Amino acid sequence: MARQKTIMHLRQSSGGGGGADTVIMDWLELLDHERFNGCVAYLHRRDRTVAPILERLDERDIDHYTFPAGRVFDFGQLLRIKSLIRERNVGLLHCHDPKADVYGRLLRLLVPGLKLAVTLHAWHTHSWRSALYKRLDLLAVRGFDLVTAVAQDIADIAIRSGVRGVQAIPNGVNLGRWTLRSPLSGSERPFCVGFVARLSREKGVEDFVNVAQRVVSEVPDVRFCVAGEGPEGERMRSLVNSAGLTERFEFSGFLDEAAMRGLYGSLDVLLHPSHSEGTPMTLLEAAATGVPVVATLVGGVGDVFTDGETACLTRAGDVEGLARSVIGLARDSARAAAQSAAARSAIEHDYDMATRVRLLEGLYLKVLGAESVGEARS
Repeated sequence: MARQKTIMHLRQSSGGGGGADTVIMDWLELLDHERFNGCVAYLHRRDRTVAPILERLDERDIDHYTFPAGRVFDFGQLLRIKSLIRERNVGLLHCHDPKADVYGRLLRLLVPGLKLAVTLHAWHTHSWRSALYKRLDLLAVRGFDLVTAVAQDIADIAIRSGVRGVQAIPNGVNLGRWTLRSPLSGSERPFCVGFVARLSREKGVEDFVNVAQRVVSEVPDVRFCVAGEGPEGERMRSLVNSAGLTERFEFSGFLDEAAMRGLYGSLDVLLHPSHSEGTPMTLLEAAATGVPVVATLVGGVGDVFTDGETACLTRAGDVEGLARSVIGLARDSARAAAQSAAARSAIEHDYDMATRVRLLEGLYLKVLGAESVGEARS
């Protein structure tokens, strides 16, 4: 019997994490544990907690490690990761962000025989620093053994930048965790529009408030539920206050998975006005649970959803178009029900995470070789 192959994921994050963290957890939970051992290591600043992420990992019984550091590049942090790789006899390191990718290249120098994989989730280049990180990332991953991207759009960017062999593998959703909700009941309840994302500029927080202003004028009994945290949180609250919508908005902050199920169970529409994306996990989760989706055509959104059939889609920044879509669904419940049913069917058929994991396992085996030849040598 062939020895189990050890896969370690490497990721920099903070707080409760994001869609990429959910993807990692699903992959590790659904991994074939007869053939693979799996774990994840988190890089984070000493002044930022990753406790909510660790709680999610504990709940799923996933092995995890943390490596705090006080600066962007910390050689001591790198050496501690090297020691863990040797201790766990890691054969393949799977990286998920620019810092992890650069560390991956350096770790291969320190651990001969270590194989490298990367998943490109997205780049948000809203500052010179983030643009620099993107350029460094695209240079670093040129030397990886396996390069995947969560959307064809992201794969194309990498290919145009000189990265070879990029494979687009869109995100899937863990259908065992995100089941179809019960039908909404009560004709007297308000129409509820949700925003589920990191509260950051690229997610379109200002557009969401602008859409809300237009929807209120046409759908008087409407409320807006915001789930997430981030650097634009205070600004979003200020915009809501300035628009005179404070009484209509509820800010929930970060929600764990159980609370997210409750939120999806109460929404009439999920509005996702993002300007930059990979393949958003929140849209997959919403569709899997039966929530109608209104979103912008960015990243892999158009690969998953079809406008007018499984979602209402507009170009990024089209506040009027987004508002018309939300208002249209509020006025036509039969259309909303048909759209959500079609989306759920498409998710079940094409975006089951278990199928994604089987594909990834095959790619791992191809990189590692049939007899664990990729395992790190001491």
